[in-house]
Formats: sequence, C-alpha cells, structure tokens
Amino acid sequence: NFATYYGISVTGIRGIAALCVAIGHIRWNNTIAHYGPSVSSSLWGDFFFVLSGFVIAYNYQERLREGWGLGGYMWKRFARIYPPHFVMLLVLLGYETAKLFLLPILNIPVKDPAFVGNDLKGFLTSLALIQSMGLYPHGLPWNGPSWSISVEMWTYLVFGGVFCFFA
Repeated sequence: NFATYYGISVTGIRGIAALCVAIGHIRWNNTIAHYGPSVSSSLWGDFFFVLSGFVIAYNYQERLREGWGLGGYMWKRFARIYPPHFVMLLVLLGYETAKLFLLPILNIPVKDPAFVGNDLKGFLTSLALIQSMGLYPHGLPWNGPSWSISVEMWTYLVFGGVFCFFA
C-alpha cells in the first residue's frame, strides 16, 4: 500500500521533512542549526507538501469518487487543522492585550507597541485563513508561519473540488 513503500513509512518521511523545516527556521547560532540539513528548509517544506498531497489523495480520492461529498471532506480537513490555528490566534491575541494593559503596569519594555503589526484586519484574515492570499507584501501579521495552514486549507478545497466535480 502507499503508506509503506519498501518498508519505509511515508508518515515517517513526512515527519523528517517537517523536522528539517523546523531546524532550518532556527535563527540563532547553535550546533543543530550549524550541522542541520544541508538542503534549504524551503525544499524540505516543498517535499513535505508533495508527500502530503499523495497521502491525502490516497486516503480520500476513493471516498470522494463514491459520493462522500465535498462538504464532508472539507469538514474533516477543517476539524483537523483549524482548532490549533484558532488556539494560537487566541494566545497571540492574549499577548497583544497583555502588551497593551499588563506590561506597562509591570514596567516591562516591549519591542513593538500593542496591536501595531498585529491589527484587526490581520486577525480577521488569519481567522478566515486567507492571510496567504498576497494581502501582506511585507510580512504576515499575527502567526506568520500559519501561512502554510492557509495554503493547506485552500489546497484541500481545490483537491476536493477536482475529485468531486471532475472524477
């Protein structure tokens, strides 16, 4: 079957790729970053997304062809990726609120004032998972790495639509 090819777990390979992306994003000088993966983290990210596409296709194409429906498929994908995204947005909202009210009382300096880079527009676009649609040419607000969740969700929609309407 597809999940194991010659005894190698595709999930394990995806895990290695995700770990290499994480290591590639380390921005401080340390041994892991210095001796980490020699291929850029963006290539590992691409590799992860390609493998994930095969895994999603393998797991869902037959169900979609048999009439499972785009709504059921999208709900399943949404329920898997949106809750951690939403929780992280709430954590960051709490941090921005703390910068506004709590940190000045405690006399703790902050690099950027509250809600300057992370404004209401950014929060709403992140909430709607459209932050990766080219709305921010100079960096993403709120949780920057969540661009991948946004792209993933829209890719799920395209994949599901193709299999529901053209297969």
